[in-house]
Amino acid sequence: MANHTSSLRVFLQTLKLKMVCGNKEIPVRAILESGSQKSYVLKNVVEKIGYIPLRKEILMHSLFGWIKSDKCEHTSYRIRLRNQDNSVTCNLEALDQTSICDNIASVPPVSWISELNEMKIQLSDVGKESRSVQVLLGSDVIRKLMTGQRRILSCGLVAMETILGWTLSGKVPDSEIFSCKAMLVASLFVKEMDISKLWRLHSSRIQDPSEQKTRGAS
Repeated sequence: MANHTSSLRVFLQTLKLKMVCGNKEIPVRAILESGSQKSYVLKNVVEKIGYIPLRKEILMHSLFGWIKSDKCEHTSYRIRLRNQDNSVTCNLEALDQTSICDNIASVPPVSWISELNEMKIQLSDVGKESRSVQVLLGSDVIRKLMTGQRRILSCGLVAMETILGWTLSGKVPDSEIFSCKAMLVASLFVKEMDISKLWRLHSSRIQDPSEQKTRGAS
């Protein structure tokens, strides 16, 4: 449970977008990752929407601890992304990838949403669940997406504007982490055990000693 909720400690910059190809449109989640030199898109997504391959590229990925992956072949695609209100569309090149990252937390709708509303800032990726990401936007395109506008919230989180929408990032206040953990733990226990089982577990500790002795003798 601790591992499951640890993603709530720091918000990553995510966006809900639309991937467009002709008359086709697919909802996707994107993450802004300045530590990546390339942008990536899930292979099954580009195949589903029907993008035409541009070229092949051979890459070796550098990981933490100076670890390098084997040489991998990627297919390059020109993808088309659109924001939620259809006001902005951008084209960019991305390499296909079988997986990017799973279970990235959305921004839960708690206290900071009211403060953002007062600033007339709307986030596209708001929710209580964690979901996978289909598009990774790397340093090759991030600077072109940023508008330079940012707002620092009273809790320390930072809202940053891109041409495709606002993102929220930074360390989550401890009080909000505790609240989210408490709700998750309570829901897990309710799901795993019904009330009658919980009552039997509790009552077994306060049985009359003579009753326990009699049962033991029999």
